[in-house]
Amino acid sequence: MPYSFSIISLIAANLVPLFGVLFLQWNIGSVLLSYWIESAIIGVYNVLKMWKAEEWVPLIFKLPQIGFFILHYGLFTALLGVVYIRFALALMQLSAPLAEFPIKEILISGLALFTSHGVSYYKNFIGKKEFKRVRASDLFAQPYRRIVVMHSTIVFGVVISMLLNLEPTVGFAAVFVLLKVVVDAGAHISERHRFGSLPFPPGGLYADLHGNRR
Repeated sequence: MPYSFSIISLIAANLVPLFGVLFLQWNIGSVLLSYWIESAIIGVYNVLKMWKAEEWVPLIFKLPQIGFFILHYGLFTALLGVVYIRFALALMQLSAPLAEFPIKEILISGLALFTSHGVSYYKNFIGKKEFKRVRASDLFAQPYRRIVVMHSTIVFGVVISMLLNLEPTVGFAAVFVLLKVVVDAGAHISERHRFGSLPFPPGGLYADLHGNRR
């Protein structure tokens, strides 16, 4: 498959939190916070994509839109972080939050996820010249599509874990990771179709950036 390397790096990055829970005694809160950090990582790469798209347009004309995206998405991610941090602290039952906050675990997971998204950015958006097929305005809403699905998957994972009475660390993490890998892989492939580095299948199963079939 032309996107296999990106998929492999995506799966590997998502397995890092599960490995930590299984073998390094990471708490489920570390997994949740890692996925919140990923929201910020997606935003960072989207800024780079908006910067690169429409190379024929002078940067000064794209800066207002990029600046508005940073403000809008930054506020959204910050509010999401408040919810996730409170939820994670409750799950971890920390007696001294600042002293016991899983900074190292989050940094390790964040680095893996940052690398995974970087592989996709350089291999697909740059390497396959997706930036020539999209406009900066097309990319403004792109991260929201992905993270809304991602965080909805996390909520769904919590519900499934509670219904199955899974153990609150290993069981939760396994459900989160498996669901998120499936959703991330689907979102990744869908983006490749939208951005034009993969052809649309017969019948046009995917909509383009404007909601029209190609």
